[in-house]
Amino acid sequence: MKVCAVFNTDQLGGAERSFINSLADLPDYAKVSIWIPKLKDPERLEQTILSLLPKAHVMRFKLNGFYYRSSRTSKFSKPLLLLSFIFALWRIKGFPLKDTDILWLNGNKVGALFTVLCMLRNWKGSIWWHLRDYFPASSLLKRLIDRKTPFEKHFIANSFSVMDDFKQQYPWQKHLHVLYNSPPQVAINASEAREFKGSIGIASMLTPWKGQHDILWMAYRQEEKLVELGIREIILYGDDIYLTNRQHQNYKAALEKIASKFSQIKIVFAGLKPLSEIYSSLDILIHSSIKREPFGRVIVEAMANGLPVLSTGLGGAGELVNNERAFCYEPAHDHMFIEALESAILDISNPVRRKKAIQFVNDLQKQIKQQYSDLIGSYIL
Repeated sequence: MKVCAVFNTDQLGGAERSFINSLADLPDYAKVSIWIPKLKDPERLEQTILSLLPKAHVMRFKLNGFYYRSSRTSKFSKPLLLLSFIFALWRIKGFPLKDTDILWLNGNKVGALFTVLCMLRNWKGSIWWHLRDYFPASSLLKRLIDRKTPFEKHFIANSFSVMDDFKQQYPWQKHLHVLYNSPPQVAINASEAREFKGSIGIASMLTPWKGQHDILWMAYRQEEKLVELGIREIILYGDDIYLTNRQHQNYKAALEKIASKFSQIKIVFAGLKPLSEIYSSLDILIHSSIKREPFGRVIVEAMANGLPVLSTGLGGAGELVNNERAFCYEPAHDHMFIEALESAILDISNPVRRKKAIQFVNDLQKQIKQQYSDLIGSYIL
């Protein structure tokens, strides 16, 4: 079984870490080639791939940034988007597909692009289109999904929430699968009691729907209360790692402007850091998405490291959190946020919730193993 795995970006985010773990879990008999689009700076992603897959053959292909930017913005008209798509298609026209059995596409941009390429080549194999986000309602994409092809199209959702959303748009699609993002192994010290030192934070790319501004505004309005609870700093891990021309632009500057209003609590923009540093420096992780989250990998990463988690629980994140293993609140709801935060601080040394969270991560690993087995089995059959 020859698998060609294509990343959606050359930046390292949660979707990319999950994809790497999924590739590492492929059967030993699978021969894997890995391709990264060269857009910005692929070094960090490539190093992470090789750290988990030291024998992997990692290659790069050119994908014009204009296609990437125009596919994420409403400023461009459909003709310009189509033009950028055609140009991107021309850039990958020589992509090697010979003898490939499975073309695993990690996201919608490469999903649409390579599906058209395979149609033009009359390629015969199996496409695994990994839905890392809720599928956009688009007439062009609908025509592409509905079109009969000489190859099988399998759609892999990273949560039941994403799959249900896709099924509502395409109820006639047969090959639908759920494959949760692989969580890390539970840390050795995850079950140990913690001492609250006053650091809470968010680990996410900087983008409005991730809700960093929502947390900062609530924290600003309730700064006195947070100080009473012993909070000294709010750390924002992550950066604007994706090329974009839309509402993401200048978002970090907007966050910095809010941060400048605080008089007692320190707001730290920590940038991109190793996971070990993130989860060792925080006392509580806040998962702050204000729109549906396809999965919420940082939630299970925090649980695997023994951290209490606050979450809005929207979308796929709702499949990961409940009141037994996390603390939930609604966006822009100061009282619920403060109440959840206070409960998390009081509960930080309580082993019961932490043990339930760790058990959930272990159970999730077993569930993913079965999901993966079903996915591989669907191809073999």
